[in-house]
Formats: sequence, C-alpha cells, structure tokens
Amino acid sequence: MRKSVVLEFEYKKLDASSFEKRTVEPYHLACIQNQWYCFGHDINRREMRTFVLARMRNAVGTGQTFTKSKRFSLQDHLKDSLGVFLPRGNTASAIRFDKFAAQTRRERVWHPSQQIQELTGGEIEFRLTLSSLHEIEPWVLSWENMRK
Repeated sequence: MRKSVVLEFEYKKLDASSFEKRTVEPYHLACIQNQWYCFGHDINRREMRTFVLARMRNAVGTGQTFTKSKRFSLQDHLKDSLGVFLPRGNTASAIRFDKFAAQTRRERVWHPSQQIQELTGGEIEFRLTLSSLHEIEPWVLSWENMRK
C-alpha cells in the first residue's frame, strides 16, 4: 500500500458461496469497530470498494504501480456511514432510548449528523441521517443486550 502497488487477491463477499479474483489499487487500510478493512479502487468495477481483510486470500502485488487520487479521503468516504457501509441514499432515523441507554448516547459523538432531544424521565430521542440502515439495527439492539 505504501508503495502504491496494484494488488490481486481472491475475495469472498459476505453473501457469496465462492471466492472471486479482484484487482485493486489499495488506498487505505483501517481498523473500524474491531475489523480490518482495505479501501481501494477496484479496477474491473471502476469504483472504490471496501474489502474485509479476513475475506481475502492469496494476495500478491502485481508490480504495477498506480497514482492515488488526491481527492480520496477516508473521512469523506465514510461520512454518511455509522461504520463502513457506503452511501445508497440518505435515511433519517429517530430512536427513542430509555434512561439507561440515553446516558451512553449523550457521552460521545456517534455520528456527525446526530441530534439529541431530551425527553421526560431521562429518556432521549436520538436522530441521525445515514446512508444505510444496515449497521444501525445491530447497534441499537446491542444496547438491549447490555441489560441482560
């Protein structure tokens, strides 16, 4: 990645039954929510893609170098995501948290778009706009599991 060398590997998508060959210009490597990801330009698909390292195998550098786009910023790339899912549109969400879960919502910024409205009894309404609802369901349900 540091040498801007094109990478070839076999990749198995989450819902796939077999691996497929991918050729990627790797731009960034990041650990997000305890999972390692490679963000890169997929040459055959002609767009930026996100790859879970654990789903890659037989990775080799091709020896071919590339020039990274100066416009790429991981922060901008993921700005509408709660984790790593990329934009598919904008979905406004409002979630009501009880007093127990509300306190932990107030203690940190979970997403740049978040807004918190205080309700009676210590509850809050937590609002945010995301590109995908795929990541928010397990995030919300994880707080219920803390009570058990």
